[in-house]
Amino acid sequence: MKPADVRRHRHRFYEAAVQNVEVDIDFVERVYRRLNGRLPGTLREDFCGTASLASAFAARRPGNRAWGVDLHRPTLDWGWRNRVEARCVEDRVELGCRDVRLTPGPAVDVQVAFNFSFFLFPGRGEMLDYFRAARRSLEPGGLFVLDAFGGTDSFQATTEDTEIEASVGVDGVALPAFTYSWDQLAFNAVDHWMRCAMHFTPAGGEKVRNVFRYAWRMWTLPEIQELLAEAGFDDVEVYGEGWDAGTGEGDGIFRRRTRMANEGSWVVYLVARY
Repeated sequence: MKPADVRRHRHRFYEAAVQNVEVDIDFVERVYRRLNGRLPGTLREDFCGTASLASAFAARRPGNRAWGVDLHRPTLDWGWRNRVEARCVEDRVELGCRDVRLTPGPAVDVQVAFNFSFFLFPGRGEMLDYFRAARRSLEPGGLFVLDAFGGTDSFQATTEDTEIEASVGVDGVALPAFTYSWDQLAFNAVDHWMRCAMHFTPAGGEKVRNVFRYAWRMWTLPEIQELLAEAGFDDVEVYGEGWDAGTGEGDGIFRRRTRMANEGSWVVYLVARY
């Protein structure tokens, strides 16, 4: 695969590298059912990009409805053609090209902001505005679900390579096996501002650098939890992945944590309840 092809299929490479929407939806449904005694029927995906999660949620059950919000119109259009239409849920998904803080809409059972997307807010004021807007978007008993990452490796420049298997997307387009490189280019200890990039190397091909680039603040879990409480959420739970001593890897099961060792890197879900 040529570099131009990698860039043309960049959304597919991104999804294969860092998203597993079925796992995310499984988690959301498990926690929502435990807290509310039923499955959620409506979901809003903020910073939705290709709306892969929103469309997958709508496709999971005939009665489900989903909304996606993002500021980048070309990515939304790509997602509509290749994810919403591919899953045949055009009548149950709506996508809006708007600021997530200024997006009125129907109240939903669950609102999510995944892939650390909300880290782009640099200060407490902007983040608090967003969290308050999210609370207003929920039905009583609704959940606002976020993910966050951290660990000792997260506060320094570093590169991590992950081998990704060949796959076929929901739209039938095949991707070759590739190496996904997460590159933390720089970290400022004074304001926690970080610059990052994603590089993709198809099997047998050359590395295509800076397919995606980011600049954001490394928010810590106490900061996020305090802002969610200040925004009016009644309870905030942190779910960390368990550890499989046999394989030396995470076991894929996220459990509620009140204490967690600070490993080199970790990813958690935060669940805020209205």
